[in-house]
Amino acid sequence: MNEYRGTEGARPYAGTGWYYAEYRERVSTEFVAQLAEHLGWSRNDRVLDLGAGPGQLSIIAAPFVAEVVAVEPEPDMLAEGERRARELGINNVTFVGAGSDDLPALRSSLGRFRTALMGQSFHWMVDKDRVLQELSAMVDDSNGSVAFVKPWKVSAANALASAENTVHEILERYLLDVPAGIHPSGRHDPFEEILARSPFPRVELIEREYTVTARPTVESLVGSEYTISYVLARLGNRRELFERDVRAALGDLNELGEIRVTWRDDALIGRR
Repeated sequence: MNEYRGTEGARPYAGTGWYYAEYRERVSTEFVAQLAEHLGWSRNDRVLDLGAGPGQLSIIAAPFVAEVVAVEPEPDMLAEGERRARELGINNVTFVGAGSDDLPALRSSLGRFRTALMGQSFHWMVDKDRVLQELSAMVDDSNGSVAFVKPWKVSAANALASAENTVHEILERYLLDVPAGIHPSGRHDPFEEILARSPFPRVELIEREYTVTARPTVESLVGSEYTISYVLARLGNRRELFERDVRAALGDLNELGEIRVTWRDDALIGRR
């Protein structure tokens, strides 16, 4: 959120919108349906997606509610989210250029929500207790909730893990002499503890595990690395050389064929 811009105005995800939307892992539609039922969403409810990126979670949640408001500070992410929602014919996602620091100013214009969602954004927010206090003023009093939603890769074939490691090792060599970029520093309490002392103290976890088949490509492996904060900025004009080295190291990935990957989607929920 605004904190991650730091005093130098850093933009960790500048230029990553398309890659993030295309290659970043995301929770399944089935899991969002499970979450919607668990939290009792209806087509009359509104949901806030804070730190929405290019809106993957917002777009998946949209069919289950009246409106999703996707709040995101990176212009490139917002533009990509708006483009993808438009292409999919989804007209109940509203994209707002702002961050968690802006919540008090946004309160009157955005209104109230049944649930505040966060994908992989909460760890960027420096004063997490304050963010939850400010969300409390925007979330329904009786049945409101906050949910941190995230996919986890449980297991995959060794061949995929080996290819991923190769790409990452080559990238690390290219970034060795480039500063890592501004990032919130220090340890924070477990999210469960932060929720327990917040206005949303009834904490629970729901999960869904499933297996899919994937056909990895050089583009998908490289694109996944480009979704990581600061990577594109740190690579700069060396991207072509990096991708050339990756292709030389991996060769033809078609021989890998389809690979089974097991994922676990989970939502850490705090209720009133």
